[in-house]
Amino acid sequence: MKVLEYGTGGSTLFFLDRVKSVVSIEHDAGWVGIVTSGLNADERSRWRCHLVEPESTSLASPPGSLPYRADYRSNAPEYSGRTFHNYVLSIDDYPDGSFDLIMIDGRARPSCFVHAFNKVKSRGYIVWDNTERENYHKAMSLAPKHMKMFDFPGPSPYADFFTRTTAWFNEG
Repeated sequence: MKVLEYGTGGSTLFFLDRVKSVVSIEHDAGWVGIVTSGLNADERSRWRCHLVEPESTSLASPPGSLPYRADYRSNAPEYSGRTFHNYVLSIDDYPDGSFDLIMIDGRARPSCFVHAFNKVKSRGYIVWDNTERENYHKAMSLAPKHMKMFDFPGPSPYADFFTRTTAWFNEG
């Protein structure tokens, strides 16, 4: 399998033990260094990481390309006035149908989801973590009709509440 993930960390290590290759899109240089230090030579050879730090909103390209108002922002207060436009668009460096699995567990998740539609292979999956968050629901409703949705609610490590992960299977 070929995997692309928005956000790197534990999932990177999990996938590298099980798949052919992993592409990560990450915004935090310090975190990339920590993850990289935990990889052996074989894992590093099968991992490509795009470090794309957020930019000032005044430098961002206008959204415009998505079917709803998406500003490519993170809701985290520390990123106020910043955009993840180039971070989200990093997936566009790859041809349509490039990935068996796209994991969304990073920043600007609604925008990442919409940009993932064409990049997942037929019979592939898009998996989005923490979809219990109300601000994600509008983007979730934009999934193409040929994608079948599955919800997985349950407990999560380090959380005192149930979370939900949602997967879409591309039947197309």
